Amino acid sequence: MSVFISLDELETLNKSLGFISACADKPYKLTTTSSPEFLSLKSSTGLWPASNYGKDVIIGFIDSGIWPEQPSFKDDGPIAYKNSSKWKGTCEGGKQFNSSMCNSKLIGVRYFNAGLKRGARFLPFEESARDTTGHGTLVSSIAAGNYVNGASYFGNAEGTVKGVAPYARIAMYKVVWGVDERSTTSDIIAGMDKAIADGVDVFCISMAPTGHERVQLSNDPLAKASFSAIKKGITVTTVVGNEGPNLATLKNGIPWVLTVTSGTIDRWFGATLTMSGLKITGWSTFTGKAMLENFPLVYNETLSRCNSQYLLYEVPSDTILLCDIGNLDLQVKSIVTSHITGAILISNGPPNLSFREDFHCPCLVVRSTDERELLSYARNSDKSLRTILDFPWILKPDAMAPGELILAGSVPNEAATKMGSFYLVSGTSFACPHAAGVVALLKGAHPEWSPAAIKSAIITTANTVDNTLKPILEMSVEIGISPPIDMGAGQIDPNKALDPGLIYDLTPQDYIDQLCSLLQKHEIELIIRSGNYDCSNPLSDLNYPSFISFYQNSRMRPEKFKRTVTNVGKGATIYKALVTTPENYDITISPMTLVFSKKYEKQSYTVTIIYKGNDHPKLTFGELEWVEENDDHNVRSPIMLYPDTVF
Repeated sequence: MSVFISLDELETLNKSLGFISACADKPYKLTTTSSPEFLSLKSSTGLWPASNYGKDVIIGFIDSGIWPEQPSFKDDGPIAYKNSSKWKGTCEGGKQFNSSMCNSKLIGVRYFNAGLKRGARFLPFEESARDTTGHGTLVSSIAAGNYVNGASYFGNAEGTVKGVAPYARIAMYKVVWGVDERSTTSDIIAGMDKAIADGVDVFCISMAPTGHERVQLSNDPLAKASFSAIKKGITVTTVVGNEGPNLATLKNGIPWVLTVTSGTIDRWFGATLTMSGLKITGWSTFTGKAMLENFPLVYNETLSRCNSQYLLYEVPSDTILLCDIGNLDLQVKSIVTSHITGAILISNGPPNLSFREDFHCPCLVVRSTDERELLSYARNSDKSLRTILDFPWILKPDAMAPGELILAGSVPNEAATKMGSFYLVSGTSFACPHAAGVVALLKGAHPEWSPAAIKSAIITTANTVDNTLKPILEMSVEIGISPPIDMGAGQIDPNKALDPGLIYDLTPQDYIDQLCSLLQKHEIELIIRSGNYDCSNPLSDLNYPSFISFYQNSRMRPEKFKRTVTNVGKGATIYKALVTTPENYDITISPMTLVFSKKYEKQSYTVTIIYKGNDHPKLTFGELEWVEENDDHNVRSPIMLYPDTVF
């Protein structure tokens, strides 16, 4: 529950019988069409037909509200049927949002702002679940939007848009308010608690704590509310945040949630630069059909950062300006407000990762590796998109989902979308609904699976190669193979997750056992919001489908892991271990063979990791694969190995 009390009143309450804990409100922020096909979802086979496209699964969104008139939320077609008897929610009316606006697709809305009201003298918004920023509408349409023909962003990405789980139901819980996207701890918890009571099956939470300081698990509202969710069998999907690329920037590293990072898809908006026989292909989404010919290409060291509106005003209008590597957002904004005809922007990341979807000038983005003839002195950055775990011995993020150049339903009052109902978006906010949609499909296909089983199926079947069968690359200057701290186990593969072969299952008590090994009594009570729990078997080694170990004091910690897998295949089978071991390490699996006599049988094994090098180890990674004898299933777990110096 949430209350507004003084410090003196809190002190009195602290002495009361039955009082467990209290924590102060904290601010949170949002992190922000061909993607179902990119995930290989097909109507003829695989997870879509097996789950009936997520029919009757309810996804609860904790976000900025929803625009009910958006075409993605119409309830025609196969979803035009009565709500499930398990649904206990309502369609809460408010300013410009009538309770009759809900339907068989958008089955319920509520809004929460009591915590925000207590901390503000004036709230510049109207009270209702209507989305005024667009974020909640975008996210909902990606996860569970209905089919909409003829969708596009100013003619780009034209086609039929639909959500990952197009027949799933949507329930919106608005906790984010205003153009500055404000929310509080108490409102988030209140929204999630009500959603649990209403009967949602899956949570999609595309938000993360503000600021750079670490949020203690015992003070994390998402940790508390999500623990209540998993006790009810509800899977919670959330994001790593958008505060990379440096180490130690991961948010939401909670063991019992599915933490998702963002990856690119195969969408490309091409444009070509031709000069003196040299032809270079880059990318652009200028919203006109433009061809610029016979304009001078200008490079000026004083102007080359292209991030000053004042300086760019001095550039002649009939100029194509060549810009150094820099902040693309700031460069585009500065160029748009100037008088120059166009610009060439250099990016040191792979295509689309450095893409910005709101280009409103003839700007061409090219890679520095392709543009040495134009800019041989291209400056490089030493940043890489790496994050670090928020919780000991749990590798995060868990997996990667599409989050770049996603065509999604928008609200009509956004300046960029006044000509249409759809918008191109990028960020981890929009990877999260892809994962939530996949979770909804898996819930529909396997209603008996626990949240941990669903998460395990997603992790152990994720892809480490792209759709050209080449290793997925990280975004850095020296582009290399993406490590698990960048992309988790890899790109989500929905169809493989339908039939994972083996799963690593967990119960709420297993998480409590780990908390008991790491935290004090009052901290545990803060997280689980109860004083009634069992700490008789504390165990730090969680039965997680991935591994992470640190080199500390001349040895790996942990050095030995124990895991238990459950056979969810067809019946009797045999799996053999295949290990990819980094240089200077020994990774031992015992036993190397797992024999199952029937479905749902469990078998256990251990993993021992030893560093045998003479020098201090470097950050590296390997993997463990359990390969079925008939090759029907490959159950893969990433192994992340850290030198302690990364901290």
